[in-house]
Amino acid sequence: MNIILPSREASAEKIKELKKTLKDLPGLFSDKNLGAIDVKLENNEGEQVKNGTVLLESTGGNIQIALDPVSRRFRAGGISPGDYLLKATDSINGSGNKQITVRAGNVSRNTLVLDGIKPQMPTTVRFQLKGFSGNEIRLRAKDRINGKLVFDKTVPVKDELVEIKDFLPGRFHWDFGIDDNYNCYDSDEGGLNIHLNPHRIDWQVVKSPIPNPPDPRFHGLPLELEGFTRILPELGIHSLAELASVEPEDLMHRSQKLSDKNLTPTNSKIFGIAIREAKNLLGAHTSSADQQTQFRMKDGSETRKSWIPRTAGEGETHIDLGHGQKGEVIIETPQGIEQRSFTGSTIVHWQADSEDIAAGKAFRISLKNISGKSSVAKVFTKMPKNRLVPGFVPKLLTTKEMIESICRGVAEQNPGLGYTVPDAIMEPENIQMWLDRAQTFMREAGVCSINDLGRFRMNPLQKFKTGVYAAPVVQPPAYVPPLLHYAFRELISNSILYYQPNDLLHETAVVLAGEWDIRGQSVVIAKEVRELVVIARSVLHDSASRITWEMPVLPSANSYWPNPAPAGSNGNGAGVPGQDGADGDPNPHPSYNGGADAVTPAPTITMYILDATNNLPPIDLKGQQGGTGGRGQNGGRGGNGAEGLRADGTFFGGCCRGVGTGGNGGQGGDAGRGGKGGNGGRGGLITLLTSPASIAILAAVPPTIDINGGNGGDGGPAGDPGEGGTGGPAGTADCETWCDDHPERRGSDGATGAPALQGLPGDNGPMPVEDAFQVLPITEEQWNQEFNKPHILSIQVAEAEPGETVQITGQNFDPAIDRVYFDGVNVGPVTSATAASFTVPLDADGGYHPIIVREPGLSDRRSNRVMLRVLPKLDDIAAGTRWVENQAVTLNGLAFKPGLQVLAEDRSVSPAASYSLPVTGVTRTAINLQVPGGFLGSLRGVRRIVVRNPDGGVSRGEKVARISDTIVVRCAAFIVKGTSPGIGTTRTVAEITNLFAEGPAFSITIPWSQARISFRLVQAVTTINVSDTNANIWPLLDNPTDTGILSTAPGVNGALNFFFVRDVEIATAYAYFGGGPLFIGDEGGPLSPVDFQQVVAHEVGHSLCLRHICDGGSEGPGTFFNRLCDDGDDAFLMYPYWDTSNGMAIDPGQVDPARLGATHFEDGKTASLPATSLFQGMNTAPQCLTADTQN
Repeated sequence: MNIILPSREASAEKIKELKKTLKDLPGLFSDKNLGAIDVKLENNEGEQVKNGTVLLESTGGNIQIALDPVSRRFRAGGISPGDYLLKATDSINGSGNKQITVRAGNVSRNTLVLDGIKPQMPTTVRFQLKGFSGNEIRLRAKDRINGKLVFDKTVPVKDELVEIKDFLPGRFHWDFGIDDNYNCYDSDEGGLNIHLNPHRIDWQVVKSPIPNPPDPRFHGLPLELEGFTRILPELGIHSLAELASVEPEDLMHRSQKLSDKNLTPTNSKIFGIAIREAKNLLGAHTSSADQQTQFRMKDGSETRKSWIPRTAGEGETHIDLGHGQKGEVIIETPQGIEQRSFTGSTIVHWQADSEDIAAGKAFRISLKNISGKSSVAKVFTKMPKNRLVPGFVPKLLTTKEMIESICRGVAEQNPGLGYTVPDAIMEPENIQMWLDRAQTFMREAGVCSINDLGRFRMNPLQKFKTGVYAAPVVQPPAYVPPLLHYAFRELISNSILYYQPNDLLHETAVVLAGEWDIRGQSVVIAKEVRELVVIARSVLHDSASRITWEMPVLPSANSYWPNPAPAGSNGNGAGVPGQDGADGDPNPHPSYNGGADAVTPAPTITMYILDATNNLPPIDLKGQQGGTGGRGQNGGRGGNGAEGLRADGTFFGGCCRGVGTGGNGGQGGDAGRGGKGGNGGRGGLITLLTSPASIAILAAVPPTIDINGGNGGDGGPAGDPGEGGTGGPAGTADCETWCDDHPERRGSDGATGAPALQGLPGDNGPMPVEDAFQVLPITEEQWNQEFNKPHILSIQVAEAEPGETVQITGQNFDPAIDRVYFDGVNVGPVTSATAASFTVPLDADGGYHPIIVREPGLSDRRSNRVMLRVLPKLDDIAAGTRWVENQAVTLNGLAFKPGLQVLAEDRSVSPAASYSLPVTGVTRTAINLQVPGGFLGSLRGVRRIVVRNPDGGVSRGEKVARISDTIVVRCAAFIVKGTSPGIGTTRTVAEITNLFAEGPAFSITIPWSQARISFRLVQAVTTINVSDTNANIWPLLDNPTDTGILSTAPGVNGALNFFFVRDVEIATAYAYFGGGPLFIGDEGGPLSPVDFQQVVAHEVGHSLCLRHICDGGSEGPGTFFNRLCDDGDDAFLMYPYWDTSNGMAIDPGQVDPARLGATHFEDGKTASLPATSLFQGMNTAPQCLTADTQN
């Protein structure tokens, strides 16, 4: 097993700890006479398949092999020895089979490769509902790949068995029953099912997933008070009438007296709100303010509500049960009774007369849900307004205003938080983005619906580590579902499945629950977790509940060094006092002895809580406190005083000089100040997504949140003051008969140094950023709709050029109606339920663009948004293009953006060197740039041209230009020595290096500047050893020897390789045409600097394909002048004889041929000529005839 650890944590102790905590794979043997099997499925590309069905087939019957949730292999023990046919199928990756043998006491380990052909034949799906007593059940199947509902029927149940015939293969999520009789199951139907036992489901009645089901005695109270009603019986309130008649202060005092019962903390404001709503329900409260409430209604349930208007006039009541929901409403007014049925919503108008107001007559509404399923009812009553106060209309807070009220309350606890909610935060697209993220977590955990989740109670409580904690609705779980990216770790509290990340590395802990019960618990987020994601219907908590985090251990403070401060020197002469010790550092820099900074910020918490009407538990994500500063530097010890002057007597008797007084000890140095404490860390981040009803409660009583920065660490203790030096003893009178000793003349001891202050405290951590705490509204309808909308899982590439095709993978796409939208433009249909593609438009701007899948027109059906970066695209640059100094250049292409950079990259070095070119103008399709004038230095050479937009998008492809009219030739130089000392060239590294540099007096660049050619060493001059014979006299044009040294040196590909020897046989130097190696001799002794420069520059000409300027006597036709040498020819660089030459001119007719040859060795090239083409005896090689255009 491989485990990845930070290097700083890899220790012997840590390895021992891991060995103790790691669990072995489940054992397979229970009987030594039986065998076991371990099967790994693979697809035809060698990747492990972690789904499917595996079957052992023999004459004795079939054995199904279960998928192990830890290893995601198919494993089973207790198998009788013998030969079996191993068969496997997966609805996506196909099927396979092989013959295997199981032996007693052994595990038969097998890898079975599936054929990749998806099963097509219909199969029979069977379920055994163990414990189910009914005769029929509603059964729904949803395709887990595309999210489509493929089966929804009521089917018969006989002897607990359900059988569905002619069912097409696939991966499905099954829902059994509805409302209070509900279970679910995931299966892979690949065609082997008919040979297997039915899928077993241990049936149990699962209560309605509504968290904290409302107490029927308080039915009709608004949805946001459902959590509050749980504690009313504890306070002695058992009916709406009792609640309406009590005073808020009375309830508050009752709650305080019962504080030891760990009731959910309730603010006094909630008592007042609940009492007012109870009075409104019973018609015991007159009001001119509009009333708005939400409450849950089961199928067939009925709710009543009453009110007494304060002002006569016309009013209206809006009732909304939700789209497609059916209801009946009866409204009773003093004028009569009206009854109606409706679907979705309805508005009832009513009239309040002055006589009704004076008599205090109540108006009543009775609402019944006849939809066949549960619903959330919204009732808004608009009261008649007092005409004596024109323009006065009581205002109901919007959801956004309530969120701002929550943020304002939290900001009082956390200065720095903002409490103005930008409109963009409330946009549906932003909220959908958060829901998309929750959907991704749930799908990775194999959870298709929040209805699949049950009560989450971890007892005893553990720290939350990275991974997924899921509480299934059926507890204890009937089986452990294997997950693709997580390995099952353990079953906690017999109800919570804990999975650790396996091939998906992240720093997130995910809690999936129907009801997260943390009453009496303090939830601790482990230090390695950077985000806790909670997806739950509700959170149960009390006064003992809180959520906090484990802070990492900070390293110890630095120890001041050197310590102590330097001691004072001792007195260095008779009676000389010691010097004072140096003071400790009075203001030490934190690098000397400062405390450790808290660099790890508190984690992020993202909570999706559908019902937070009982508020949130306190959350403490305060930043970590900085480390304590280190101890201050100790003061230096004072130096000791010297001994006093020795006494001196006369020869004839008497004491002419008495003993001297000893020197005083030096004072000890003052203590140094303690180190500054470390800086505090950043506090955490919190995002809460919850229902509008919950937001209303949180607005009345903001939650207790601490996300402030951590406190700075305490300053370190001061150092110790230095001790004073010892006073020197009195001088001695030894051997001086006439002089007396005076021990009292001893010098004084030095004083101890002064104490110092404690170190400064560290700086507090940064204040929270404005959006460190966010609240976003979600409804249960939004939540449920999200799982049926199209969802983009990935795009093939994160960035693309205009004209490039982008592949999209997703779920729930509908080819009949869905389209792909790029930057709001319809760019084509989806191709299947899980795939789509489109071509990036040619007129797209560079930068990031949103991609969504949605139905055309006005519709809420739309996927999550995925961003694609459009890259700039350069048109081709003609091969061999050269940009010279001061040239204006236009580059054409697509998706250019103002503010871009044009970079010239040297790809011949690693990492690539990059140079910016001046840009003078930009449009979407063209870039104008100016090549600088003057000396271009490292910009010169073959350069890959790259466009980088301001968003960071970089153009692709090899678009190459040669920059500068000066061609810089790549060179490598080798000093050739023998194996014996003193053998070989006498030239030094410096002399040879200066030959190729630009600037030195004897550089070969000087004569070659006439052809606008320069030279550069691509590596330091290197010394190589050969035989003494060759090092002293190199053989002339010996091809095997020359090719051998080029290979073993080794020479540098794509460069001119120079080998400096002491002499060359019957010549001074020679070179091969077309870039072969150059061998430079010295005529046995050093040539003069000018002659040496001329010899090397001359041979460079041959290497660049130039012949001599004239025939020196035996060369034959083909020289530049094509004649024998004449007077004046000795002024040219290519004159045959260096020793009679008197110049290094280059004829203009030889400039272009030399430049043509130089292009094949130009700086920046990454491709080089083959070695076999370099050893040319004539200048008719291909590289001598055409310029290089290879990129």
